[in-house]
Amino acid sequence: MKNKLDKLKKKETFTDEEDYVYSLMGWLVANADDDLTKKYLDHRNRRFFKHSLEKIRNHLEVTGWYEHSGNYFTKR
Repeated sequence: MKNKLDKLKKKETFTDEEDYVYSLMGWLVANADDDLTKKYLDHRNRRFFKHSLEKIRNHLEVTGWYEHSGNYFTKR
């Protein structure tokens, strides 16, 4: 995954579809806590889920979506 992230570039603009998908991914990263995963996932799946969340978080950071002024989390 590291090599794929290295190839990504920070974007200045996002399409409406990208913004929608990234906002869903951002919500998942922000709200999937340990209580949720312990309740619904066994140990092996919980590790895989957390690893997937880390990959999502890294992707959002590399593309610059967190700083994007139009993203769901910064809209007032």
